[in-house]
Amino acid sequence: MRPCIERVMALLLLSSALGCGDSDGADGSAPAPYACQAKALIFSGFQGSCDTQSAGHCREWWGTDTANAQSECAALGGSFDVAAECPKPNRVLVCSVGGSTLKVRHLYYSPTYTQGRAADECAALGGRCVRP
Repeated sequence: MRPCIERVMALLLLSSALGCGDSDGADGSAPAPYACQAKALIFSGFQGSCDTQSAGHCREWWGTDTANAQSECAALGGSFDVAAECPKPNRVLVCSVGGSTLKVRHLYYSPTYTQGRAADECAALGGRCVRP
């Protein structure tokens, strides 16, 4: 009996060490192998947002450095706003890219993105992701 218990315990330890990922959402998709923070990142110095939600994406510029956000947004075909942050409904992930003086938040929305796909893009940008 003891060897059986030891095997069960070893399997439990192995599964907890490997982790099970995080659900991609209510759609019941397979767990994703990414690790996003569960709490919001604090930002200050809002400079503007670029809404490209038709592509499932919105960007915000934050910090003390001046960014060329408006022309960058125009190049993306987005709508630039110096007063409004990106909308919250249907947001699946927030990705923070940048340093201490300028950060760009990339916000991803369903149904275009799942948390897993957005986390993959965030990793490719070298950013830190947060689940909303």
